[in-house]
Amino acid sequence: MKPGPGDPYIYSFGTPSGRGGAAYISRVLPAGVPDLRRYEYWSSASNSWVPGNPGAATAVIPGPVSEMSGQFNRHLNQYLVMYGNGANDMVMRTAPAPQGPWSPERLLVPSMQFPGGIYAPFLHPWSTGRELYYNVSLWSEYNVMLMRTVLP
Repeated sequence: MKPGPGDPYIYSFGTPSGRGGAAYISRVLPAGVPDLRRYEYWSSASNSWVPGNPGAATAVIPGPVSEMSGQFNRHLNQYLVMYGNGANDMVMRTAPAPQGPWSPERLLVPSMQFPGGIYAPFLHPWSTGRELYYNVSLWSEYNVMLMRTVLP
């Protein structure tokens, strides 16, 4: 995930296999990317980043979370994530820090608008202002649409 201003870390969200799990988060300094021992994992139990122990990670966003993307949004001055929820709707959440606390889900694209289903809302990396651009994949046509949402 693209960090906020002045933040030296690279953040990664992870979910278990499938589309029903919660989201967890890790961070690492750029020089440490190839070395898994240098990653830190967010633990809400200790309210801190725990180095080198992925088992210490606790969920930062409850499941179901599928095909998540995230970045810092300059317009909102918040971190923003998008993902598919249990109804395969495309939703977003915001937070002041990558580990949260995350806002409730905000519905962006209801799956019922697209017969055959949608998935994988991936944020465009340059989309950090009021106009949010992202891709959404279509099950039925196995194709991708470019979507736009104007943030408040």
